[in-house]
Amino acid sequence: MYFIAKGEMVVSVKDAFRKEHIVGKLKAGDHCGEIALYYDCSRTATVTCFNYTTVAKLSVQKFKKLS
Repeated sequence: MYFIAKGEMVVSVKDAFRKEHIVGKLKAGDHCGEIALYYDCSRTATVTCFNYTTVAKLSVQKFKKLS
């Protein structure tokens, strides 16, 4: 799981024809990657940075220690 400290990111998903569609934007204070962390599955979207971005990562091991 990633927490955005600085910068902006775009969230996109692929449709049945493998065409990418932008479904959202993330900014400082937002997070991503929680679905794969909670359900131990593959990612469900692609997150791309606009420019330099600062993020904090919460690993699966540290997440399990919190719960």
